[in-house]
Amino acid sequence: MALPLIFGIGMNKTGTKSLAIALSRLGFPCKHAARTIKRVAQQNREAGRLPLAGLTDEYVAFADSPINVMFKELDEAYPGSKFILTVRDVPSWVISRIAQFGGTEKEHRRKWDAHVAAVTMRFAERPRSLLTYDICGGEGWQPICAFLGVPEPDQCFPHKNRTPPGRARRAREAVATGLSSRATSSS
Repeated sequence: MALPLIFGIGMNKTGTKSLAIALSRLGFPCKHAARTIKRVAQQNREAGRLPLAGLTDEYVAFADSPINVMFKELDEAYPGSKFILTVRDVPSWVISRIAQFGGTEKEHRRKWDAHVAAVTMRFAERPRSLLTYDICGGEGWQPICAFLGVPEPDQCFPHKNRTPPGRARRAREAVATGLSSRATSSS
């Protein structure tokens, strides 16, 4: 396994799928599969192995849940790795989260604030280990390529999994009315 590994530690709905595709296009094979990563990490913990043992034979980058909640464990297990905190405009993120998962604006904002604060605190002394990256806001190749020390590709940056307009409209309505029910129940 060649270090450093790259970990996308943004919360879901912050461009993690786009990040995974971009990393792969830059030559860093990336795993973006929550169930697989969660299962393998649990099995490896129980066996006393590094959390991503086996997966790091094929992938050098990982993004999405549960990578985002494992960032401290991964930082300790894989010293010298690079971490990418994908972020986006918080109100639009809340709408996207409610559209997919339901819940309330307050609970999603609380999760956001706690995660961003924990990541920021963890890497405060090591700014070269963390890139805060706003894919949804239009940041393209330049920040990630500079962070990873690779040339920018001559192609458009990949943008995937945008919230469908109907689902986003229902989520905006849920936020506006303070509903806590699942915004996609009629989908």
